Amino acid sequence: MLHKEVGYCKMDLVPLKVEPEERQADVSRAVVDIASARGFEDVTIRSIARELGTSTTAITHYFLTREQLIRRAVSDELSRFEQGRLRAIDGLTGFDALRTVIAYTVFDSPSRPRHFWMQVIIGAQRDPILRSELTKFNEKWEAAIRALLVEEGIPEAAIDCIADQLDTVISGSVMLAFETESHTVAARRRGLESLVEMIIAAAAR
Repeated sequence: MLHKEVGYCKMDLVPLKVEPEERQADVSRAVVDIASARGFEDVTIRSIARELGTSTTAITHYFLTREQLIRRAVSDELSRFEQGRLRAIDGLTGFDALRTVIAYTVFDSPSRPRHFWMQVIIGAQRDPILRSELTKFNEKWEAAIRALLVEEGIPEAAIDCIADQLDTVISGSVMLAFETESHTVAARRRGLESLVEMIIAAAAR
């Protein structure tokens, strides 16, 4: 089971003094791993209990519904992604930060969260909970991109168009990254960098 690989503890064996937040974090990580590997259709209270080697009652003690489980897991993963993004652009501003955050999102972030977000995108087409959480993520992402464009002095009237172009390129690149053989990753990266530079050059005129 996945808990052996990522450091889960079987919840039934955890001493009673373990903080509730720690147990909730274990449940959240299990949701992320199940969703990343098999999709959100397999994320149920029963499957999470099986993953953690515990009972469904132990799960519902902390999360009464599947919706609560999913919202917590997505929130946790968004926080981790945001922390990684901020580390990647530490000390950078404007276009330099923009180039770096795009590379981080498509290629350089850990594969687990990228697989997770891919499953969020797929699941959002049918699941209103995921659609709601994806909307929140997109709003934060768009705000971050716009802030970098503002830092570079791009006129307000042009920001919407440039942000839309970047979003289209990034979204397509993320999808292609999961279909790309390892030996073509470098070529994909160069192609993405070229497209981004074209958009940046047009924006800077």
